[in-house]
Amino acid sequence: MIYFDTAYLLKCFLNEPNAHLVRALARQAGSVASSAHGRSEFWSGVQRHVHEGRLSATDASQVFRALEAEEDAAAVCWLPMEQSILHRACAIIEQHAATLPMRSGDVLNLACALEHGFTAIHTNDRHLLAVAAAVGIQAINVLT
Repeated sequence: MIYFDTAYLLKCFLNEPNAHLVRALARQAGSVASSAHGRSEFWSGVQRHVHEGRLSATDASQVFRALEAEEDAAAVCWLPMEQSILHRACAIIEQHAATLPMRSGDVLNLACALEHGFTAIHTNDRHLLAVAAAVGIQAINVLT
């Protein structure tokens, strides 16, 4: 099992540039994990595609059902957001916010991955990539 942020999870279900590389990585791993808050981020990301005219509402509904099927098959696992993760996220922000650009979703992903014992996170998000190194987790981007 490997850890994906929402940007990578979206690439597993949407026809985005170089999505085939992320899909291949997910197939090779067998299953992917992400923070539980990533589920709502996923829904929001799909809806962004609808609002921008890149996806129809019917296609969005099919994407949601496809994700649910992957959840049922345990190919996508949502990791719980426990209090310790929130405290760790706040500590990361307090320690690094003066020197690194951070968004709360990115920091929650990092804290969740660390708390659940992951040593690497897969993403192409430039902010997340920058913060990962500072907190001691390897950030892997197969798109570069």
